[in-house]
Amino acid sequence: MASIKLIKDTFDVYKKWVMNNPTRATEMETLAKWLSYIVAGKVNKSPIFSELIYSLSNLFTFYNDMLIRQVHDDANDSKSTTKHRLKLCLTIIHYCEVFVEIMARNKWGNRGKWNSVTAIQIVRCVLNLILIHRYEEVPLQQPPIPILQRSKFAEDVPSQEFNQEGFVLKRSGRVIRRVETALPVPLRDWKPINVTIQKETHVEHESEDRKRFAETLHAIKPLAHLGSIAYFGSETWKQWLIYLFFDMYSLHLYKKEMNSLSYDQRLEINRRKLSLVLYILRTPMYQKHTSPVIHKILNGMASKIPLCGLICKPILQHLPGWQDTYFYMWPY
Repeated sequence: MASIKLIKDTFDVYKKWVMNNPTRATEMETLAKWLSYIVAGKVNKSPIFSELIYSLSNLFTFYNDMLIRQVHDDANDSKSTTKHRLKLCLTIIHYCEVFVEIMARNKWGNRGKWNSVTAIQIVRCVLNLILIHRYEEVPLQQPPIPILQRSKFAEDVPSQEFNQEGFVLKRSGRVIRRVETALPVPLRDWKPINVTIQKETHVEHESEDRKRFAETLHAIKPLAHLGSIAYFGSETWKQWLIYLFFDMYSLHLYKKEMNSLSYDQRLEINRRKLSLVLYILRTPMYQKHTSPVIHKILNGMASKIPLCGLICKPILQHLPGWQDTYFYMWPY
């Protein structure tokens, strides 16, 4: 009993420390994440241990975020709702699925890998569809419970100040964009911003249906891809094109609704647009076109730039394993 009480007291002290020192907690999490990169390929030549550390570091960050939210989000009573539980499950899946896939492949081979991937994506798809059609979560973020921006808690600024992209000058009526809410340069569309002044806009029913359909396509996309792999094979262009079609058509539907989306929602859609670049690293595009170019560039840098070989050669060594493990893009 004494040992249990000691553990409980130590845990309570840790919780209070995280709540009062979010910056120090972030430094600890960064150290844990870098540890996963350092041990990659150095423990029994296996990625399992490094992926375990990486997954645990993400869960560690996620748990600390929840503790910090308890202090700064007292008004939010949604923590016990079904919607929050669904998002919690999806977030944990998001952080652990690669580790589960690697473990299944290591223990049961490729059959175990694909069985685990199929089971995970079925669960993910069902939970996503519930959030889309029951709770009208459109679009769904990845991860569903986003990483907490702790820097804003270091400043004594009300959270409402950052909910809009800009503000209106009282005398001139000119709209001024907020620096804090500006998108990164690659994600900006350079269009004039729309500022809502204490007023909610009612989106037409047709628009809501379009967004819901677009998000449904995005949710069922992994299952459609798995089905096409089972039918056509993993090395064919057909499965690659089917996955790309789902992505492109979903983004096309969202293109018509961008003005009705919030800042965070538009950020998610822009992230999906950028993720299209990853298609060059997927089978069969990678094997037939991308891999020779990458190898030529890295070998050229290693031979012509001093000390560059120390970086390029390990990348070339690990690249096939990374491509085989990380570029199926199931959650994207």
